[in-house]
Amino acid sequence: MRNGTSFGSYTVYPIANAGRFYQVVSFPSANENQQAEVIVIGVDDQPAEITFKSRVNFSVAANSSKQSFHTVTHLNADNKTMVFTISGLLAKSEMIVFRSNDDLKSSTVTADINGGRIAVISNSYCPNQPCDLLMEQIPPIQTFGSTYFLVPAKNYGGVNTFRIVPLFDNTTVNTNSLQAMDGEPNSETYVMSRGDFYDLDLDRTIVETTSLKATKPVIVMHYLIKNTEPPIVSSVTIIPSVEQYTYGNSTFSTYNVTTSRNPASIIRNYVNIITECDQKNKVLFDNKIIEVWKVCPPLTGGSLYCATQKQMATDGRHTLRSENADAKFAAIQYGIRTDNSAFANSLFMNFEEITCDVEEGGNPIPCSKPTPTTQVLPTTMTLPTTLEATDNMTTLNPYAPPTNATHSKTTSRREKAGTGELNFLLKHFPKSTTML
Repeated sequence: MRNGTSFGSYTVYPIANAGRFYQVVSFPSANENQQAEVIVIGVDDQPAEITFKSRVNFSVAANSSKQSFHTVTHLNADNKTMVFTISGLLAKSEMIVFRSNDDLKSSTVTADINGGRIAVISNSYCPNQPCDLLMEQIPPIQTFGSTYFLVPAKNYGGVNTFRIVPLFDNTTVNTNSLQAMDGEPNSETYVMSRGDFYDLDLDRTIVETTSLKATKPVIVMHYLIKNTEPPIVSSVTIIPSVEQYTYGNSTFSTYNVTTSRNPASIIRNYVNIITECDQKNKVLFDNKIIEVWKVCPPLTGGSLYCATQKQMATDGRHTLRSENADAKFAAIQYGIRTDNSAFANSLFMNFEEITCDVEEGGNPIPCSKPTPTTQVLPTTMTLPTTLEATDNMTTLNPYAPPTNATHSKTTSRREKAGTGELNFLLKHFPKSTTML
């Protein structure tokens, strides 16, 4: 997708995976002309009764519904924070857009369980000038996982930032990063509550891979940020959790607009792939075994995972496939331009429901039966051209779990925003305006 002189992409989820409860994940922009935007779309024949709540003031930028939406402003339970709430009906294919000059992070979108489901997209909007597309469809909160492997975009000249957002209070997040220079791991611990977020900046020249393990479900977004003043976010994509790794086949296309008159338009195309190390030879790229892998920092009591950053030397159509059901993997495509503009999108992920209920004390109750696997295919286009590229990534050997001391960082931003769908809505988030 192109917008003036910029470009971008996002992953479109199947309607079968739409839900009724969402937590918005967004990123504040340094561009004063760029606004945060949340798009809500009805997907079922039965109208969806939706409610949007935010800690910051917002406007309704577009409304294709024939219904009027009602806005309520109230004090939160702490009697200090204002909460802005709007509700109304959305029929199938109808859309409403909420927009704000402030960061809409931790806002919530719910659809009543007696009505239809919805799809939610987080976006940025530039009314007066072209800007990089920061659009991503948000999965329902029941699909949030607790285990992740974070791999920076290869050869990106800016900053790789991974935003970690918890779903529950008292969530402990442990990260373990592998240092590229000496192979030494570096561990950190973050204690987080619902509404908090932590931005983990990974320098691709120092950190090769990072493992993340949380005590409760979290969502992780990957931002590529240009080294400009002020910094500009160039792309955003959701990182699949290990719980959502899947198997099967995926066909995707690279995208390029290379011209001799505009060298800055040259796009280098990559794909990051993560799978269990003992299954790595069962994941095929263009029907060939991938030779070069790196070992991810190990998880306590878990399997050893490997990652590869594959640079695609030719543009056009490519395939990824696993040879058996045990070779589950995640794949994320990146396109990086010479000026560090970029796009990113997931190629392969599952939508298994992980959390089905919440205990009275606020702890998640896991689902007992997984939902069927669903593949997500990219929506990028192809303009044939040739781009010379090499893959000079080194292979690392497995190493023992880290023994260095762990230090803690506690986030300070806290916003109560609600938890869940189905029983979540009935038991924990009634239509009362006393909670966000």
